[in-house]
Formats: sequence, C-alpha cells, structure tokens
Amino acid sequence: MAKRNSVLGNDPFRRGAAARPVEVAPEVELPVEAVEPELELEAEIEPAIAHDEFGVPGYERGEAAEAEAEAEAEAEAEVGVERDPGEPVHVDVDVDVDEAKRPSFSTANDPRTQRQTEDFTDVSDWGEALDRLTAAIRAAGAGVAALEMGEEIVRTVGTVERSVRALVGPSLTADLQAAITDLSEVGRRVVNTSRRRTGSRAEVAPQTDFDPFGMDPALAESLAGPLETLYRRYFRVELEGMENVPATGRCLLVANHSGAVPWDSLILATALRLEHPEARPFRPLLEDFVFHFPFVGTFLNRFGGVRACPENAERLLETGAVVGVFPEGLRGLGKLYRRRFQLERFGRGGFVKLALRTNTPLIPVAIVGADDAHPILCKTTAVARPFGLPFVPVTPTFPLLGPLGLVPLPSKWKIKIGEPLELDGATPEDAKSRLKVNHLAEGVRDRIQLMIDELNEGRGNPYF
Repeated sequence: MAKRNSVLGNDPFRRGAAARPVEVAPEVELPVEAVEPELELEAEIEPAIAHDEFGVPGYERGEAAEAEAEAEAEAEAEVGVERDPGEPVHVDVDVDVDEAKRPSFSTANDPRTQRQTEDFTDVSDWGEALDRLTAAIRAAGAGVAALEMGEEIVRTVGTVERSVRALVGPSLTADLQAAITDLSEVGRRVVNTSRRRTGSRAEVAPQTDFDPFGMDPALAESLAGPLETLYRRYFRVELEGMENVPATGRCLLVANHSGAVPWDSLILATALRLEHPEARPFRPLLEDFVFHFPFVGTFLNRFGGVRACPENAERLLETGAVVGVFPEGLRGLGKLYRRRFQLERFGRGGFVKLALRTNTPLIPVAIVGADDAHPILCKTTAVARPFGLPFVPVTPTFPLLGPLGLVPLPSKWKIKIGEPLELDGATPEDAKSRLKVNHLAEGVRDRIQLMIDELNEGRGNPYF
C-alpha cells in the first residue's frame, strides 16, 4: 500500500493554497548484487550553480545554456573540429551571443557581493590593526589583557588609549600611539558602515577625547579664558600652599563644602590649572543631587566632575589623578550663613578608607568665600521634593530674581592647601576598623577647621 503524506499545495506563492495529498512511491530494496559499482568519471562535471570566493551564487545553467552548448558542438563538427569525448564543453559567452539576451554572469553589482566584500575588508583591517596594537603592547613589556572593542570604545581614541595605559603605564611609545589611532579609525569605519545599512544618518565622529567618566578636555580649553577671569577678577582668589600638591602621582584633596552651588570645586580645579607648575587636572567627586540640576550636572561632568562613589574614586586614583572629595556633602552645601565657618560632620570616613586601601596621600584644603557667594538665609524641602532635589535655598537674590539669583555674588575667596597628613602609621588593614577610620577622619576635620580659622583672621569685608 503506498504511503500518503499531507503537505501544502505545490504552488508556494499561491496564498491560501489548500493542502492536498501527494503520492509517495513505495520504497524498494534492491539486492546487493543488483547494484552497479560506481563509475569513475574521467571528465570533471561543472556544478549547476557557480559561486565566487565569497560564497555568493552566480548563475544557473539552464536549458538555454545547454542548447547553446549543443549548437556550438554541432558547428565544430561541421567544420571538422575534433574533440575528446571526455573533455567538458565550455560556453564562451563572448562568441555569437546577443548582448540583449546574454545572461549576466558578473556579481560585481550584486548588493550581497558588495556587502560581503565590505565585511571582509572591515574584518581584515580590524584584525590587522588589533594585531599591531597587541604587538606594540608586547614590545612595551606588558601582558595583553582583553580590551572591549564595542561601539562605545571605537568611537574615541581616548578610551582605547586609557585601556592601554592601564596595561603598560602612563607613557606610550610612538608605535603604541600609532597603533591606537589606526584601531580607532578602523573601528569608526566599521560602526559607520553598520549604521548606513540600518538607515541611521548619524555617523560616529572622528576622534574625540572624552574619557570613560565623561570629561571633555576641549570644553576646559574653550572655557579657560572665562574661568581665569572668574578666578582672578571676579572672585579675586588668594591661594597659598600649591607646592604641597605633587607634580606627578595620585593624591586626595579633602576640602570643606559650602555655598548652595558647587562653585568651590570649579574654582579649585581652575586654581590647579593656573597655579600648579604641571597644570594638573582636578577630578572632584560630586553628590548625586548635583546631576539633577538642569545643565549643571552635565556641565560639571564634562568639566571633570565624577559622581561620588568608591568605585569611581578608586578607578580615578589608579590612573594617578588628583581627586577631590568634600566629606561634608549635602550638609555642607545646605549650611546656613550663620554657620558658614563651622564644619559639619565628615560622614562615616569613606575618604579615609579610600586613602588607606589605595595608599594615597591625604592633602587638606580650606576654602573661604563660597558661603558669601550664595548666602543661605533659610531653605525649604517641600518645594524641592517634586524636582528630586534635597532642598531649595533662599538667598538674598534667589528666588527673588529667578534664574538670575543663581549668579554668585562677587565675594573674595581664600584657598589654603595644607601639607600631606600623616595617618599615624595606619595600614590598609585599618580600613576595616570603624574606630580607627572615625578617629582619622576627625583628625582631618580638625586640621581643616584650624586652617579655616587662620584664613578668617583679619579678612575684613568679604566683598570689597
């Protein structure tokens, strides 16, 4: 009895084709002796479909091609051309073939071929660039770690460069720098090719220098002039103790915090750029609520500010940066004017744990004048909650003058950078002791309070 099988209609393009049974021939088993042995073919048989080197199908030999081959063989027979029966017959498409009817054997204009060619070129160039970078890292005497080469990395030379610096150290050879640039350029081309295929018009811009934390050195350069005017002429900053900041290597600046708006971190960064012999960049750790202000958080982030957390701080110190912490936090920014010269509690001593774990010197910094730029008369929390803010300050100019009230008053500032503190022979293991950490934190707080009192002696009018 023949087997019956239900399949879809024979026409796959006919919508709604009804399924109908198809007869399947019964299987017949032949005896072994009835099977003829395989014949060795003396001539190579061409495949029905030709493929190029990328695996793209070219043309299919159909009935027209076979008829043309037979016609050519008959023409050769008439003129007496002898051919070996085992020799395969090849069709020369350039002989006696009508141009209008000639089948297209070329795949040069096939989008699939072009796309695969681009992929092959991109992968080849990417591999070569990555090999050059790997060889340069090994030549520098460092092991090769796994670098994540996704879209977020290939869009910037700076990201790849910082990853390489983490492997080989702060200084890069000319070969390493060239390999990093080549890798970034190839990566940018790969990303842009992918975006064009998906219809995205936005392409990855050529090299930018944003670091993993979002700092844009170009922004600092563009604001150098206005910030210098703000530092020297508007706030008229008096600075002492810059020689206590090392020329190289990591250090942790611990400063007081006040004034409702974090101008103190911006002015301290400007002081390091203008007054330090090496013009060292300053990376302040900022409270979360700063990033809720429109434009303020983004601006400070582009200028070098980093969201405060132990992980970010450790990563910054590993790069040898000058990191700034403000242990008073929100309590310092929301300090009322009548308490402007009194330090708040220094939290749970997280900065001390950080210094002990990373073996980083602590340098105390006292800032006087930020409180006078935005004198907080009182503050409210009821109005602040809908905006996700901890409080809304009330100053002589805000909210009376609206947004203009955020402009700081022209107070005179004084900044003093103290000598690195001795932590009484503390070791990294002491970071686990709450009593030891609190004791060291209070010692740092007392030192900064003493420096503030010294700056206030004979200060006079804070605005003139």
